[in-house]
Amino acid sequence: MKYISIDPSSKNPAYAYGDTKIPKHFGQMPLYRNDRQSLANWRQLFKGNATLIIENQYLARHKDKQGKITINVKSLMTLSESVGLLKGLAVESGIMKIIPVAAKTWQASMLNGARMKRPQLKALSKIRASETVGEEIESDDIADAINIYNFVFLYGLV
Repeated sequence: MKYISIDPSSKNPAYAYGDTKIPKHFGQMPLYRNDRQSLANWRQLFKGNATLIIENQYLARHKDKQGKITINVKSLMTLSESVGLLKGLAVESGIMKIIPVAAKTWQASMLNGARMKRPQLKALSKIRASETVGEEIESDDIADAINIYNFVFLYGLV
């Protein structure tokens, strides 16, 4: 069984995949809904008997300069479109099991970081992912994909 984890983004989602609790392959690929090659690359990744593990997107709240809480709806819409496209390509390619993972859940479990600020979480994610795969991971997104992958194995979700 192949396991594929994805940290979604609007242009270059990160992925990690393998068939054991440590991913063998990881990286990033462009995702453009109007680009045949981009879509073909994702379909190729999703081929075979696989389970997709994907980070859920949520409506993030931020404080503006005046301290007022704001919501970036445009960002959420763009990420949700990316997640929908990835899930659709996965199902089209034969993947029938999709495990959604909440960002705060895997971060709290894997990084002990439910209360950390974003820069601290990203730095810790890179350290944890680097230790997991035995090589330095410099991309926040790839690190997150590796940690999401590892999370489902450590907590018995697959």
